[in-house]
Amino acid sequence: MHVTAVAKDGRFCEIVRWGSSGVDEIVDVQCFQPGGVPADTPFTVLWTVSSGVLPPGVGAYASIQVTSGLLAQSYNSTGAGVTVTPVSTGIYLLRVAGVGLGTGVLA
Repeated sequence: MHVTAVAKDGRFCEIVRWGSSGVDEIVDVQCFQPGGVPADTPFTVLWTVSSGVLPPGVGAYASIQVTSGLLAQSYNSTGAGVTVTPVSTGIYLLRVAGVGLGTGVLA
Protein backbone atom coordinates (compact mmCIF):
# COMPACT_ATOMS: atom_id res chain seq x y z
CA MET A 1 0.00 0.00 0.00
CA HIS A 2 1.42 3.38 -0.97
CA VAL A 3 -0.06 6.90 -1.04
CA THR A 4 1.44 9.93 -2.78
CA ALA A 5 0.24 13.54 -2.50
CA VAL A 6 -0.03 15.26 -5.88
CA ALA A 7 0.92 18.82 -4.96
CA LYS A 8 3.88 21.12 -5.56
CA ASP A 9 3.64 22.96 -2.23
CA GLY A 10 5.00 20.30 0.13
CA ARG A 11 1.69 18.70 1.09
CA PHE A 12 1.85 15.08 2.11
CA CYS A 13 -0.55 12.20 2.72
CA GLU A 14 -0.37 9.18 4.98
CA ILE A 15 -2.21 5.89 5.12
CA VAL A 16 -3.56 5.77 8.65
CA ARG A 17 -4.92 2.24 8.56
CA TRP A 18 -6.11 -0.38 6.14
CA GLY A 19 -7.68 -3.77 6.21
CA SER A 20 -10.35 -5.88 4.64
CA SER A 21 -14.09 -6.00 5.05
CA GLY A 22 -14.99 -9.28 3.44
CA VAL A 23 -13.27 -9.13 0.07
CA ASP A 24 -13.24 -5.29 -0.05
CA GLU A 25 -10.09 -3.41 0.94
CA ILE A 26 -10.72 -0.33 3.12
CA VAL A 27 -8.10 2.46 3.30
CA ASP A 28 -8.05 5.56 5.55
CA VAL A 29 -5.93 8.39 4.09
CA GLN A 30 -5.06 11.69 5.79
CA CYS A 31 -3.42 14.62 3.98
CA PHE A 32 -1.64 17.67 5.43
CA GLN A 33 -0.06 21.00 4.55
CA PRO A 34 3.57 21.56 5.57
CA GLY A 35 3.56 21.87 9.35
CA GLY A 36 0.88 19.20 9.80
CA VAL A 37 -2.38 21.15 9.26
CA PRO A 38 -5.03 18.89 7.64
CA ALA A 39 -5.63 19.88 3.99
CA ASP A 40 -7.73 18.63 1.11
CA THR A 41 -5.07 17.39 -1.30
CA PRO A 42 -5.10 15.45 -4.56
CA PHE A 43 -3.47 12.04 -4.04
CA THR A 44 -2.93 8.62 -5.55
CA VAL A 45 -3.02 5.23 -3.85
CA LEU A 46 -1.37 2.06 -5.15
CA TRP A 47 -2.45 -1.29 -3.70
CA THR A 48 -1.17 -4.74 -4.62
CA VAL A 49 -1.36 -8.12 -2.96
CA SER A 50 0.82 -11.15 -3.30
CA SER A 51 1.87 -13.88 -0.95
CA GLY A 52 4.56 -15.84 -2.67
CA VAL A 53 3.47 -17.87 -5.66
CA LEU A 54 -0.29 -17.60 -6.15
CA PRO A 55 -2.55 -19.92 -8.12
CA PRO A 56 -3.65 -18.59 -11.52
CA GLY A 57 -6.40 -15.98 -11.21
CA VAL A 58 -5.58 -15.10 -7.59
CA GLY A 59 -4.15 -11.70 -6.66
CA ALA A 60 -5.21 -8.15 -7.32
CA TYR A 61 -4.01 -4.67 -8.19
CA ALA A 62 -5.68 -1.30 -7.69
CA SER A 63 -4.71 2.28 -8.47
CA ILE A 64 -6.74 5.29 -7.28
CA GLN A 65 -6.36 9.01 -8.02
CA VAL A 66 -8.35 11.52 -5.94
CA THR A 67 -8.64 15.21 -6.83
CA SER A 68 -10.73 17.79 -4.92
CA GLY A 69 -12.06 14.99 -2.72
CA LEU A 70 -13.49 13.16 -5.75
CA LEU A 71 -12.44 10.01 -7.53
CA ALA A 72 -10.59 11.29 -10.62
CA GLN A 73 -9.63 7.91 -12.02
CA SER A 74 -9.20 4.37 -10.80
CA TYR A 75 -8.31 0.87 -11.86
CA ASN A 76 -9.34 -2.33 -10.08
CA SER A 77 -7.99 -5.54 -11.58
CA THR A 78 -11.08 -7.44 -10.38
CA GLY A 79 -13.38 -5.16 -12.39
CA ALA A 80 -15.28 -4.26 -9.20
CA GLY A 81 -15.89 -0.72 -7.97
CA VAL A 82 -13.71 1.83 -6.21
CA THR A 83 -15.21 4.58 -4.04
CA VAL A 84 -13.79 7.53 -2.12
CA THR A 85 -15.62 9.27 0.71
CA PRO A 86 -14.30 12.57 2.13
CA VAL A 87 -14.65 12.27 5.92
CA SER A 88 -13.26 15.65 7.01
CA THR A 89 -10.70 18.18 5.77
CA GLY A 90 -7.81 16.13 4.43
CA ILE A 91 -9.30 12.79 5.57
CA TYR A 92 -10.65 10.21 3.11
CA LEU A 93 -12.08 6.69 3.21
CA LEU A 94 -11.45 4.51 0.15
CA ARG A 95 -13.20 1.21 -0.61
CA VAL A 96 -11.66 -1.04 -3.25
CA ALA A 97 -14.22 -3.78 -3.87
CA GLY A 98 -13.29 -7.39 -4.38
CA VAL A 99 -9.50 -7.19 -3.95
CA GLY A 100 -9.12 -8.32 -0.33
CA LEU A 101 -8.40 -11.86 0.77
CA GLY A 102 -11.35 -11.84 3.18
CA THR A 103 -9.14 -12.74 6.12
CA GLY A 104 -8.83 -9.56 8.17
CA VAL A 105 -10.45 -6.46 9.55
CA LEU A 106 -9.33 -2.85 9.73
CA ALA A 107 -6.07 -2.58 11.63
